[in-house]
Amino acid sequence: MVLDGLRRILGEDYEIVDAVTDGHALVDAYRRHRPDAAIVDISMPGLNGIDAMRKILATDPAARIIVLTMHNGREYAAAALRGGARGYVIKAAAADELVLALRTSLRGKCYVSPTVSGELLAASEHEPAPDLTVRQREVLQLMVEGHRVKTIAKMMHVSPKTVEYHKYRLMKQLHLRTTAEAVQYAVRHGIIDSSQSGDT
Repeated sequence: MVLDGLRRILGEDYEIVDAVTDGHALVDAYRRHRPDAAIVDISMPGLNGIDAMRKILATDPAARIIVLTMHNGREYAAAALRGGARGYVIKAAAADELVLALRTSLRGKCYVSPTVSGELLAASEHEPAPDLTVRQREVLQLMVEGHRVKTIAKMMHVSPKTVEYHKYRLMKQLHLRTTAEAVQYAVRHGIIDSSQSGDT
């Protein structure tokens, strides 16, 4: 439904080269098409929008990425902007706002939805960013989504031993002891949406 809505809003003025539903597909699609801009949701399975954005920016630092999300909390907005987003738009906003954000980003500037308080964003910029590698964040997301080590290894195309290593390092680094604590951390820092967490 969201994708259909975006096609209707943007299709008349812009060429939409692809539409995907998960973070890994987003990274692959971006690398194939190299679009002028990408509109990204934070809550996507497998690899969330912020980490997908980081992977895109690692290969194309000039990428123009606009986050379109239902999250208006400061932790999500701050994480997106720290990650390199050129725009942050709340889904509840009018369609014109997304068009404005897209036009603004194409001009090389940044757009943030007015419903995200400037005071909250200013405060969040002073919060320390989670000091994890993209690989560690990917393991953390899949772990708290409820996937077991062997499944995560297959999804990431690595060995179970590699997954165990990343899991051990991130848990130690973040001073976490249980999966429940990992879930709380991931939600608090915008790595996953609370509705995505599962049972291990």
